Amino acid sequence: MEVKMEAVTESASDLIPSSRSRSRLRVSILACAAVALSILVPLRADAQTPGEAEAICPNGSTCLWRDANWETLGYAGRYRNYFYYIPDFSAYTYPSTITSLANTVSSAYNDGNYEWTYFFTGTYRTGDWARAYIDVAVNFGWPYNDNLESGYYESCLDGVC
Repeated sequence: MEVKMEAVTESASDLIPSSRSRSRLRVSILACAAVALSILVPLRADAQTPGEAEAICPNGSTCLWRDANWETLGYAGRYRNYFYYIPDFSAYTYPSTITSLANTVSSAYNDGNYEWTYFFTGTYRTGDWARAYIDVAVNFGWPYNDNLESGYYESCLDGVC
């Protein structure tokens, strides 16, 4: 049996794309880079200080954010607020997301008018708790960070508001 082999030879000019192809390649690379950059570095409206959290949290409510430093997915405006209580965080999401509040809250601001707000590790006022007084911004540490399931103002702890 005889095997026939052919040598394939390419000249250097065969390996270099035409100027039109190079131009398209550059445009494609730049477009991909622009998309990647816009994903990695979004325009941000962060609330990175307690004062900024206070400025955007509605008066009389407590605001919750998924991430530390009063932001959710890079945006300060994606907070969930409540005026009296939320007995089960799993029933709520952050605005413009599908992320549940349950076991995701990392920071909060109590912009309440006259009382403490309590945060519980269990639903319906159960488990361990932390509290924040009026005009207090909190970055939760262990064991509360990403472990909260309900929140109540002090006057609502008995379940009647």
